[in-house]
Amino acid sequence: MKAVWVKADDWQGMFIDGNLAYEGHEISFREFKEICKRNKLNGSDVEEKWVTDDYYDRYLSRYGSFPNDLSEVELQEN
Repeated sequence: MKAVWVKADDWQGMFIDGNLAYEGHEISFREFKEICKRNKLNGSDVEEKWVTDDYYDRYLSRYGSFPNDLSEVELQEN
């Protein structure tokens, strides 16, 4: 199982195996631990990514939510 913790200014989402599992203004450490425990994830299973500025302006600020599928999110290159 693979998870991506996606951040976008004041919005965050946790995608597990490409599907949105949780989103909100902030994922607290407690919530993060609960998500990992519930999905049998450890720290090395979670990758942190940021959305592009263009995606934030064009999609998140308009809809106020991530899409259900991670493949629809534009992520910054490392």
